[in-house]
Amino acid sequence: MDNDETGDEVVVGWDSSLETFFAQVIEAGAEEPVVWIGASPTQCNNPDEVIDAVMPFAAKFDRALLLAELLSDRVSDSERVYSV
Repeated sequence: MDNDETGDEVVVGWDSSLETFFAQVIEAGAEEPVVWIGASPTQCNNPDEVIDAVMPFAAKFDRALLLAELLSDRVSDSERVYSV
């Protein structure tokens, strides 16, 4: 989900060890994330929350597909990171 136009790094996923969805956005040239959700246990149980948080920064993506994959990762307890 990285935005090639702006250089922003955008990542979302499911962290099975923390049992939370997460999102992180680091703007081009920045050292600290401008978005960081899901850094603590069970912080975010709603994948829509992480998708909404990264939309202003991410490249275009299929929201329905990403939502389905995030929910699937939680159900299967799989850790996978999507760079959007």
